[in-house]
Amino acid sequence: MSNFTTPALMDFKFQSHDGDDYGEYFETTNRIAIYLIPHSECIPNLLATITHELFHKLITDFEGDVIDIEQEHTLIKKLMWFEQDLV
Repeated sequence: MSNFTTPALMDFKFQSHDGDDYGEYFETTNRIAIYLIPHSECIPNLLATITHELFHKLITDFEGDVIDIEQEHTLIKKLMWFEQDLV
């Protein structure tokens, strides 16, 4: 389980290894990678990806391995919709 007081380091890279990811949170190194090529024409999407990956970090800090990745993504989607007053 990560430490709440340790901020994640954020790296901006051009592309992921498989080319399909927008971003990833790496729990073992407490790093977030944001991949720029998928966001090349959409700044709001880039900001949403940063928020999404930060939610992964917060959920991991709070819950550890209590929920699986599908449950985590469902929760993040609801949080993102709530943030936009769409829930």
